[in-house]
Amino acid sequence: MTPQLLASKLAGGQGEEGDESWLLARAADVLVFDEAHYARNDNTRIAEALKTVRTPRRIFLSGTVFQNNLDELYNLFTLCRPSFLTPVLERFEFDASKDDAERHFFKEMIENRLENNLGAAVRFFRKLTAPFLHWHGGKVLDSLPGIEEVLVTLNLTEAHKALVLNAGKSYTKEKKKGFLAEDSRLARACVHPCFAVDVESPELEQQDPKAGAKTAFVMELLRFLRNKPEKLIIFGQYRQPLELLKNMIMERLGWRELHEVLYMSGETATNERVRISSTFNSKSSTARVILVSIKACGEGISLVGGSRVVVLDTAWNPSTVRQAVSRAFRIGQKKKVYVYRLLVGNTLEHEVEKLRRSMRKDFLAMALFHTEVTPEDLARKAGLKQELAPVEDTQDAFLKPFLLEGSDIKYRCDGVYRVPRGLDEVCAA
Repeated sequence: MTPQLLASKLAGGQGEEGDESWLLARAADVLVFDEAHYARNDNTRIAEALKTVRTPRRIFLSGTVFQNNLDELYNLFTLCRPSFLTPVLERFEFDASKDDAERHFFKEMIENRLENNLGAAVRFFRKLTAPFLHWHGGKVLDSLPGIEEVLVTLNLTEAHKALVLNAGKSYTKEKKKGFLAEDSRLARACVHPCFAVDVESPELEQQDPKAGAKTAFVMELLRFLRNKPEKLIIFGQYRQPLELLKNMIMERLGWRELHEVLYMSGETATNERVRISSTFNSKSSTARVILVSIKACGEGISLVGGSRVVVLDTAWNPSTVRQAVSRAFRIGQKKKVYVYRLLVGNTLEHEVEKLRRSMRKDFLAMALFHTEVTPEDLARKAGLKQELAPVEDTQDAFLKPFLLEGSDIKYRCDGVYRVPRGLDEVCAA
């Protein structure tokens, strides 16, 4: 049973004895909950439904347990093992409610220590969760041809930069929908200047790809791949930039939608997503590029037909990007995968700060769960402020000109940096 279906069946309460909802909440001997991270937010329907379940034996499965913060992690732990903090806190007295006291203790003992004493925080976390948390790194992906993931920081033109900065200032003054709406506006404006001029309903037809640093990069990559047996996957958080790129590709390259160009959004029905991904993966298909909303990258979607991946924008939650990349880098992939994460480097401190926070979350997730690295090694080698190592050489023929001083394309690029895939790479960076 999917988490969504369980939530819908328990939405109306436990019902009468013998009813399906009553049986689900009380009669099951063991609860096995796959994709458990869906319940990480305390006020979601799935989390509320799980709170009504009385089954004492619970198995929660997830590849991305830590995504944003320790509050979410605490929510998952209390749903899986409601009494996990009881032995630790039984000798204390609190004025607050039991849940508030336990949540505060969990964050206080881990989050505050992470800033000042990483080794102690990780050691405490692992000791606390050892009775019920089991992490398996897995080696199955080691058999794949490999992956090279880089961050490409691009330079905006002065005109584009001015538009982006002005859009950010004007939006802040209006104070319409708060931080997330402003973040969305600026992220879209960094893709192409048409979104800086009119973010709500920009004219998507006949826009010049060269006017935007990210659109120019994508078109350059597609021209490079045009006569090669490789397919491109473009991931983005927002629908409009993906639609803009789709129009540009069809207009500039003469490709057709549903033939060379495929598109998948969060609104695409599940069965249609399966059909589109199968078409993209087929060797006999004419498909050359697929544009995918990150919201459409849930479990079950495989895009192993693509060996080049562009991530248009930085997400606050790094696990969403990892999950998107894993649509291509997974069992069934026959080629080496090249991933390009795009960032505008000469414009907004906001964009750079988003990247730093995303990297920090990624590092914390690895530090807390990758038990093959000792807390002492983490504290000595890594810390919380990792810098990405610049790429000095690469096997990627497309990327080489971006590294060569004086090349026709180098002026567009502020830098190329290696994105570490595991904690061993983070510590070595």
